[in-house]
Amino acid sequence: MWGLSWFKKMWAGRAETPGERSPVELSSSVPGEALSVAGPVHVNDGAVAMGDQALAVGAGGVAVRGNNTGIIQTLIVQGTRPGASPDDLRRAYLAVLLRQLDHFALSSDTGAAQMRLSSVYTALLTERSEFDPLKPGDERAGRLGRTNNRLSAVEMMDCEQRLVLLGGPGSGKSTFVNIVGLAMAAELLGTADLGLAWLTAPVPRDDTERPGQEKEPPPPQRWTHGALLPVRVVLRDLAAQLPTPGTPIDADTVWQHIVGNLRTHKLDAFAQPLLETLHGTGGLILFDGLDEVPDAETRRDQMKQAVESFAATFTRCRLLVTSRTYAYQEQQWRLRGFADVSLLDFTPPQIRRFVEGWFAHMVELMKLSEATAKAGAERLQREVDRNPHIGELAERPLLLTLMARIQTEQGGS
Repeated sequence: MWGLSWFKKMWAGRAETPGERSPVELSSSVPGEALSVAGPVHVNDGAVAMGDQALAVGAGGVAVRGNNTGIIQTLIVQGTRPGASPDDLRRAYLAVLLRQLDHFALSSDTGAAQMRLSSVYTALLTERSEFDPLKPGDERAGRLGRTNNRLSAVEMMDCEQRLVLLGGPGSGKSTFVNIVGLAMAAELLGTADLGLAWLTAPVPRDDTERPGQEKEPPPPQRWTHGALLPVRVVLRDLAAQLPTPGTPIDADTVWQHIVGNLRTHKLDAFAQPLLETLHGTGGLILFDGLDEVPDAETRRDQMKQAVESFAATFTRCRLLVTSRTYAYQEQQWRLRGFADVSLLDFTPPQIRRFVEGWFAHMVELMKLSEATAKAGAERLQREVDRNPHIGELAERPLLLTLMARIQTEQGGS
């Protein structure tokens, strides 16, 4: 419905008319029931703050503390009703992202138990040093003003408008895509517990690496671009909808896939506002799995065309693409105009942060006592520290997750 050719004509003649943001009216998703909210609710220029310690946010925002499942569902219902306003549509789109991106199944036989990704996520480091030039003559990395630490994945995104994030299987590439999309959506909604402050929290580090120096609070990760409207494209899903291998595709092919995803969530009407935002002020496009598509070799040219043409069309957007390292080392897979960087394995401080976060979440999710959770965390951490083989496996985020899951479900040593 909202093709790029239509939009280019519309955008060229578009008059800039400031719109008024209407206040948010939250009602229960259950007909005839009022929405129960603990604490004050403040509405101002479309902003909502909920909870005992209410938080004022910008126009069109929704600030929610604690368990926000009911509020998310309410926002989705309001945005998918007939005649929903552009603000309602936008909030519903962001709420869908929050619901999609912040969980993964705890195990194959506990379908009702859902881990919140935000509860266990640990910031990722890359191979790039702060003093390594990103391009010939580029001194941005050295201006971060710290010691010769590695740049995080967030900081690499800050440096590069178009970035390919590389890593082996289980290195955390797709998780990072989900986390970035989640944090951007949360920031734009005004969710109190997530957002940019959470995304850019300091990377866990080992203070013993600099003996004799005074301990200084670690700085947050650098991100200077504010909250960008996120759009996630899982490339294996896009590939499943493409024409015969060898058939050229362009940005409109990708856009129609995005519109199809909106339609799945009854958000067709958000296609035009989304398109206007991406062309007008920009956004953050997250392409996950460049080489992880069926028949990758035969689809390679189409995958490259999809990403490169979208980048050339939506020039105000920042783009993040993920790919397995070994595939992207081949010249045939490389994207024109994109920088690339590889993820590093977890360090000991990152492993500790993950283990602590996992078992803290188990207190809530699986109703473990704090004493049981603490004992489980200490047991797993002890095995990682004393057994070199276990320690080496734990450096890979996926394998560490499997260890923690087994420890939790079976109480194994």
